[in-house]
Amino acid sequence: MFSEIWMCLRGPRLYRMYPDYTKISSTMCYEPNRLEKIGDMTIMSIRLMKEMTKYGSPLLIPYFYKKDMYNKEGALIVFNFISAVLIFYSLAWMSRGLGRFCNSSYRDFLSHLKTSQTQWDARIKNTLIKYDFEFFAWPVEFNAPPCPPYTPKNNTGIDILKIILRPLSWILANTIGLSLVYPGPHLFVNMLGFRYKLRTSDGNFIDTMYIHRKDTKGKTLIINCEGNGGYYEIGVTSPAIDAGYSVLGWNHPGFGYSTGRPFPSQERNAADAVIQFAIQELGYNPSNIVIYGWSIGGFTASWIAMRYPDIKVSRMPDRISPLIEDAVSAYLNLNVAEQLVQYQGIIRLVRRSKDEMIVTDMNDASTNRANNLLEKLLTWRYPHVINTKLLWEYLKLGIGEKDQFVSKLNINEPLMIETLTSYKEEPYPLSLGDKESSPKLNTDSKDQLTIYLAQKYMLDFDSTHCNALPHDSVGKSRHRLLVLSTISL
Repeated sequence: MFSEIWMCLRGPRLYRMYPDYTKISSTMCYEPNRLEKIGDMTIMSIRLMKEMTKYGSPLLIPYFYKKDMYNKEGALIVFNFISAVLIFYSLAWMSRGLGRFCNSSYRDFLSHLKTSQTQWDARIKNTLIKYDFEFFAWPVEFNAPPCPPYTPKNNTGIDILKIILRPLSWILANTIGLSLVYPGPHLFVNMLGFRYKLRTSDGNFIDTMYIHRKDTKGKTLIINCEGNGGYYEIGVTSPAIDAGYSVLGWNHPGFGYSTGRPFPSQERNAADAVIQFAIQELGYNPSNIVIYGWSIGGFTASWIAMRYPDIKVSRMPDRISPLIEDAVSAYLNLNVAEQLVQYQGIIRLVRRSKDEMIVTDMNDASTNRANNLLEKLLTWRYPHVINTKLLWEYLKLGIGEKDQFVSKLNINEPLMIETLTSYKEEPYPLSLGDKESSPKLNTDSKDQLTIYLAQKYMLDFDSTHCNALPHDSVGKSRHRLLVLSTISL
């Protein structure tokens, strides 16, 4: 009895029950009794206060200084306040546990959860999956081995300003910084797929959803790397599902029920765990895996592409710009281009013509950061071909203006394909265009290749930042582009 009460005290929150997992209409909301409701509301309120204090700390610290609270009297006030909060928290914790113990529905759920902790098979999972509860209590189904260490490129010079700003940068990155890069986590559970809990090499737990399709397209698995406002229920996953592909969605560290925080190192380990799970546990061949990255998800998508080359794959005030730059470079550096150029497979970028998030001027297409990524990618892969000046003239044009620009170049597409195909066995960067391997390739031909490649590597989508791609764009290509890494920036 006491062990059961203890489990009620420490157990997860129960949200919904699914008597028939295959029918959404059978969903039943869990009804907590009054004791559990009062305790749960108090606990959630205290946790909310904690988060508000954490993210408001950059403002609270100078406020306390202004009120002269950095003394014995101020410390006593803070101590008494924290003590009162802890007492309320303890009482609420006991109230919630007692309420759960008196609720037969919760005790039934708890018995199934207890069984899953000692034995785990398909029958037990099918029983447990009928409950929607806090993800921390879900049994781990895959442990990722250690991910090889990653050493980013660093400047060797000493910057005195950066040394001075580094402590402030750490505070910024660990408080409001992550919320600006990855806004507030929230999860709406969709139980139509198979849910899995993965443990990363650094100890985080990643919430994933796998949807298997049995038709021809279902043999291809699309792994989605969501953006800062997306989750596997509502982000780029939907177009892939509508298109009929098998889909593996996952939430970033700190999003939904995934634990941790979305720093680059934790993001890399999470992405590595997901791709290893797809290969080792779900049994997909790397050549049948497609990676889709939406917005900031391009960072993890490019990381997967770099690590697994066989896959089919808001603005700040100017006054604090040095602090922002240091915080990003030191703690939040999402070096997409550096990772992407190490991938030898086929890549397609999607640029949103009305993007309001990754531009410095919404009326100037040349300020879209996808352009910079395209330039770095093309100049690395085709160093002797790309005319960067011409490329930027093309990129600054709107969708309607590009056709007129391209028509003036008289691009011979069959000749372009023939030229590029002759170098298909050569790894990147290609020798195409240098004087020794391509003596007959003149300046006009290089200009035509520059724009032709830009057209093939980047698609323009007439949309704002947060609209999902249409489902008919998923996996669409003239060639067998199931070795595709699509990064929507």
